[in-house]
Amino acid sequence: MRPIEASDRDALRAGFERLSAESRYRRFFTPMPTLSNRDLDYLTRVDHHDHEALVALDAPDGHIVGVARFVRTGPNEAEPAIVVADDWQGRGLGRRLMGALADRALEEGVSRFRAPVLAENEAALRMLGGLGEYWQRPDGSEVEVAIELAPAPTDRRTLMRLLRSAAEGGLSPAITLLDRLGLRARYGPPDRAALANTIVVGVEPRRRGGAALRCAADLAPALGSSVQVVAGRRPLLDSDEEAEEALEAAARTLRERGVEVDVHLRSLDAATALVHVAAERKARLVIVGASEPDAPRILPGDIPGAVARLAPCDVLIAR
Repeated sequence: MRPIEASDRDALRAGFERLSAESRYRRFFTPMPTLSNRDLDYLTRVDHHDHEALVALDAPDGHIVGVARFVRTGPNEAEPAIVVADDWQGRGLGRRLMGALADRALEEGVSRFRAPVLAENEAALRMLGGLGEYWQRPDGSEVEVAIELAPAPTDRRTLMRLLRSAAEGGLSPAITLLDRLGLRARYGPPDRAALANTIVVGVEPRRRGGAALRCAADLAPALGSSVQVVAGRRPLLDSDEEAEEALEAAARTLRERGVEVDVHLRSLDAATALVHVAAERKARLVIVGASEPDAPRILPGDIPGAVARLAPCDVLIAR
């Protein structure tokens, strides 16, 4: 094990390509078919103080078979993540990586890890509840766990077991890839009489004020609808601050039109986040912007098509 270097860019890409779709999903909380050049820059060009990453190398060939990473989110707090190659899972590598990462965090003045975990099943929640530390389940399916790294080594070992279990498949995320394909079946057909007069619209931090938001700003006042503004993020890859700024900017635009607004930041891919908020709020309509093949996108894939297939209510694709 050693800290990651900028020269590890190609090795990290190769390691990512070795991961199964489920392992990628557990790491990023979103389907990730590829790592973009921007992703690789961010993941390899770290300052080793506010952003640290440790890589585990397979001794015979030098391939990257595991990565543990933290990003500082406050003066004494950081968000951790870990991923282990499928053929190395269950061999103790995750435990060693998390131990080394916790030690590095303490050296850099980080005394607390705060980790988002997607877990809807009762067994996972019981395990989280048994940590004896602060955890909560905010709006939606994300559970947040906070563990003090010092001076409580027992708690640190508990977090290591939790995150290793998540990385190696023992703790199932709330939305597995198979679940994602069956979201509409999970929520069932919409009960028109029970739908609320609310519209769900998504925003992307680097594409603010797009067609979907403009459409919602026109429709909501005319229909007397409230609006749920949603953004998705990939843990330790997308910026909370950028997403929160985009959400607040969208909310201001709508409130200037006299619209009642709630905002939602989810550790999910954009399509799944929109579908979940629509189901939870019993929305009457989801508005999503049409795909623009030439525009840079944070999240890969056909978001409008996925929402249209999966949403439990009507979907409007805005141009």
